[in-house]
Amino acid sequence: VDGGFNMKEEEEKKIVGIMTDGVSNGFYAVDPFFLKWTVHDMANVAKHHWLPCFFRFGLLFFMAVEYTLPMVPASSPPFDLGFVATRRLHGLLSSWPELNTLLATLNTVRHHCM
Repeated sequence: VDGGFNMKEEEEKKIVGIMTDGVSNGFYAVDPFFLKWTVHDMANVAKHHWLPCFFRFGLLFFMAVEYTLPMVPASSPPFDLGFVATRRLHGLLSSWPELNTLLATLNTVRHHCM
């Protein structure tokens, strides 16, 4: 009879999330299994699941790079590699408006036909 009462009390503690002796027992009184991993366990994860580990490392690496790069000041002029690469084409089109109109027409026709 006494054993059943203790099980019911333990179930209520898990459901309600009651703290015992001022210390939480974790979420529903269950400790996550990965908190008990050893270095050998972590090495096995990296060995057998190398692709997700590689992507995780890449994410952390590029987040570190992104957040440590200095920001471009607002007073600096905009810079776009596309504009740099097409500087000569832009000069040609601005000096010859008919060619610009012809290319714009062909671009519009191509978009409407597809």
